[in-house]
Amino acid sequence: MTRGTCGARPGAYAPAVASRRVLIDAEDFARRRGVAALLRGDSLDVEEVPRRPNAALAAGVVLALLAAAATAGTAFVTGREPSGWQRDGTLVLDRETGARFLAEDGRLRPAPTLTSVLLAGGRTDPVLVPHDAVAAAPLGAALGGAGLPEAPPGLPERPTGFTACLTAPAAVDVHAGAPGGAPADATGLLVRTPGSTQLVLLAGARAHPVAGDALAPLGLFPAQVREVPAAWLALVPSGPALRPLAVPPEPAGQGVRGVGQGGEVVASRGTGRAYLVSRGTVRPFLDRTSELLAPRPVRAVPDAALEAAPEGPPVGVPGAPAEPPAVPDPSTPVVPCTRSSDGQLSLLRSAQDRGTRPSTPREAPTDPPVTVRWHLAPGQGALVGPPDLDAPPPAGTSARGSGGIRLVADGLAHEVADLDALRALGYRREQTVLLPGAWLALAPTGAVVETQG
Repeated sequence: MTRGTCGARPGAYAPAVASRRVLIDAEDFARRRGVAALLRGDSLDVEEVPRRPNAALAAGVVLALLAAAATAGTAFVTGREPSGWQRDGTLVLDRETGARFLAEDGRLRPAPTLTSVLLAGGRTDPVLVPHDAVAAAPLGAALGGAGLPEAPPGLPERPTGFTACLTAPAAVDVHAGAPGGAPADATGLLVRTPGSTQLVLLAGARAHPVAGDALAPLGLFPAQVREVPAAWLALVPSGPALRPLAVPPEPAGQGVRGVGQGGEVVASRGTGRAYLVSRGTVRPFLDRTSELLAPRPVRAVPDAALEAAPEGPPVGVPGAPAEPPAVPDPSTPVVPCTRSSDGQLSLLRSAQDRGTRPSTPREAPTDPPVTVRWHLAPGQGALVGPPDLDAPPPAGTSARGSGGIRLVADGLAHEVADLDALRALGYRREQTVLLPGAWLALAPTGAVVETQG
């Protein structure tokens, strides 16, 4: 039987020589595979490494890896180790096993992640070394940081806040920026936490404790109450409590002629707006919510009488919603979301990723626990810290440390030990997003980010 190839004469044996194009493609594949192995921990994933806005670190790492792959080509073909591969700070790759080491003081220290190499002061340009040479070199102590990200995640050019959406009874999805999704018809929620009898009205950017006898005046019903986890409700800043307004009695003679006696609530005959008669004046209510919580008007008064009466300062509940929100029944599917910057509530029909990917679901250390996913752009993480990050340290304490900065990567919050560790990964303190404590609790604690000696 004869063998042939395309373009070869039938019956002739064509030499098994690869074309230049095939060799170039093979070399390019090998380089991409090496980059994927270093940055992702998976040499089989050779998709293009996503560009990350943290260009000073990401671009430098990728370019260094490509340059190293090119210069190591001769060593790979000949089997000889590159010159100077044992210099301090060199990232050594076992050509056969893929094991990583950091050269230091004539020894090779096993490196669990590229992040740990950077924290130990190593360079990011790897050197491929034959297995026999690696096996013959003396070993040093392994670097720490096995629980750190494989490579430092990128950060957004302009750090934004977050939006936390309650997507299941005990599941919270934290989105960088705002998620996509059509808004629901409702504008508020009536909720309580499991095991609690305290009702809370969510409206605008506040969570208002509401008394049971205030429901009917506000047009609310017990059947509208739905349960939410305490960890999510804690993300919404507290507002003033909503309860029926008590009008204290006033001495005789504090009324307004043609309007009413002191302590009475009257209504405009033309507009229906309510007023409190008090100390010889008529006082408007701050908003519709305060008006509904006040005693019902005892009479309607002509507008001319109200316009002629002295007007006093407004009365009501400062900080209450301007008007009661539209609250859906629990059977209506709604995804409630709150914004980290101000607590603003938004209600969606469904929350959708907008250019982000969810992290591994993790159980947050809250009481009771909730399952949380952080949705960030591919290849990115986030630096977060407490609101008092920039406050000066208390008198008599050391200023050393990062002030509570955490690196969020794949749903874990890695505490940054100090600013040296932050700089070693190519980050800046100014890239930190300040979050209230309840938000910081949504990410379980990971390994500490600290420099290594």
